Amino acid sequence: MIIRLILLALFVFGCANQHVADKSSPSSQKPAPAKTLELPPAAPSTESDDGRVRAKIPPRWIKDDTSGCQLWDDAPMPEKAVTWSGGCFRGRAQGEGVLQWYLVGKKANRYEGQVKNGTPHGKGILFTETTRFEGGFKNGKLHGWGRFIRGPKGQFPGLEYEGEFTLGRVHGRGVLIYGPDSRAPGDRYEGGFGYNRRTGGLYTHADGSQYYGPYVNRRRHGVGKCRKRGGIWHECEHRAGLRVR
Repeated sequence: MIIRLILLALFVFGCANQHVADKSSPSSQKPAPAKTLELPPAAPSTESDDGRVRAKIPPRWIKDDTSGCQLWDDAPMPEKAVTWSGGCFRGRAQGEGVLQWYLVGKKANRYEGQVKNGTPHGKGILFTETTRFEGGFKNGKLHGWGRFIRGPKGQFPGLEYEGEFTLGRVHGRGVLIYGPDSRAPGDRYEGGFGYNRRTGGLYTHADGSQYYGPYVNRRRHGVGKCRKRGGIWHECEHRAGLRVR
């Protein structure tokens, strides 16, 4: 029952370095490649130390030998184990508790919160080595309002997103803040997301300049409004991330 944060692809809405081109005047320069900010998978890599990929094992139920409860594992490995501190219903984890995954005897991902039929469902907190998610879950996927942080042990030098999720994807309205260790330190986006991609909203750069308008295929595209820090809003236009006027 590993929760796949990668299903977010979070943030295929990327374009983290696009601000370099957007702040320039219209020119013949080529748009910067779209940056994809992806969340690491909740499950540990299936690649072995020698670089060879292990054979993929189909999703399956895995049992906590202490409690006897079963939990759903959608990314199984031979070396994985799990413990569950909560209750059981018909042999499967149910209620509130702590779900701790192990890989080769060492602690891996940890989930604290509500579980239904062997998978996170309800309110909870998921910790991985580099991320932290706090919010709603539905059938093991991020769902509803939540807060995601990427950085060492889930602290914020990387990026932070707070907003809506739909069945494992960023979908709805939210706020994305780029931390000091991100690709666009100090930048901020607030607006709409459609299945992991920005759809339109307000992007504020670290220098205070702003863009308000639509995004298409992860890039600014169409007519919007731009202004320098403290300046007056004026109409601007982008094509595939490149400002044309």
